[in-house]
Amino acid sequence: MDHKEGSIKESTILSSMIILPFMLFNISSESLGEVKTIAQTENNLSGILNKTKVSDGLEFSSDSTRFYPPTRGNTYYVGPDGDDSRSKSDAQSYNTPWRTIQKACNSIEPGDKVIVKDGIYKAPQGERLYAVDLRLGGTEDNWIIFKAENRWCAKIDGEDNRIHFGWNFGDNANYVWIEGFEIFGFDFAGFWDNHDCHDIYLYNNHIHTIGRRLATEGDYKYGRCGIGIDRTSKNVTIDRNVIHNIGRIPHSYNEPHDYKNDHGIYAQGFGIKIQNNLIYDCPAGWSIKIDGNDFGFSENSHIIRDNIFALPSNPYREGHIRFYTNPACKYEPKNVIINNNIFYKPPHNTAISIRKDYSTVIKNNIMTCENLIPLYFKDTQRIIMEDNVKLEIE
Repeated sequence: MDHKEGSIKESTILSSMIILPFMLFNISSESLGEVKTIAQTENNLSGILNKTKVSDGLEFSSDSTRFYPPTRGNTYYVGPDGDDSRSKSDAQSYNTPWRTIQKACNSIEPGDKVIVKDGIYKAPQGERLYAVDLRLGGTEDNWIIFKAENRWCAKIDGEDNRIHFGWNFGDNANYVWIEGFEIFGFDFAGFWDNHDCHDIYLYNNHIHTIGRRLATEGDYKYGRCGIGIDRTSKNVTIDRNVIHNIGRIPHSYNEPHDYKNDHGIYAQGFGIKIQNNLIYDCPAGWSIKIDGNDFGFSENSHIIRDNIFALPSNPYREGHIRFYTNPACKYEPKNVIINNNIFYKPPHNTAISIRKDYSTVIKNNIMTCENLIPLYFKDTQRIIMEDNVKLEIE
């Protein structure tokens, strides 16, 4: 099988990353060995991600202030010092915020922006399903924005698996931008889109410690994930997030199912972009599981680019990325693009697990393993593999 891969010794990694014109990563101050050290240190994981180039789909002004999607509404505040009995007029003042994110979800209109102060936010009393349940959205010209005041300092807590989902996108949650939250401790998912939502942008969030409990007999078929996207959803972008420690702890009596259902990102749907993320430690599944949709469009169903997948995690399954078609999906994933990613020590020496001839372009990736796709997979008629580089490390 011709993977068109090179082979570069660790001593030349630094110069290789500088001269390779196709790489969008800028890791100019570390050798790959130093990246390994960073990747194994949780407190410094964001250091790798911060060195990656921001997607070309985002714009900046001359003073480096981010241009958000178009909004022409009001700005509201949420904080631990807040009170949900306050009026919408009151909540537009930093000093008189609402208390819960849910109050904002129930109150805002297209074009509005919500700033969430530092603090810990939990599900409403008596609620077991969702900490945040968003069932309204914006319009193409007037998005809704939820933004943590300081990155990862507005923390949405799943209370050690007591709550099922962190942030749910329900009916009509379209044209929504979510930025800068830490979401952790939930049983099923951090972000959850199980409806026919569209135009959702998840930017610069920290999602971790999801479903981290022993698997129980009979619950294996209900998968866990850092971010879940439904087969009827479209135009979802997952950009510059850190996702890790996802999935149940394997148990001996359920071993055949323990290692394939829990993922960093479970990506069904159409028009899904996964870019500039750092994803690691998904021991009961894959960093990304690519699945089908109910649309059947011939355009790109998934674009996976400029991500870092770090360290092996699944003891029995190969690859950081897995292709699959759920029988519930009407159509398989089509014209998938996987480019400019780093696969650092993927499980079983293989970067991408693929068992069917999906139409896919796999180009300009760096990997520290022997195989880009499994050696036993021979039928590559619709799979294009070009300019992928293998790095030899200890």
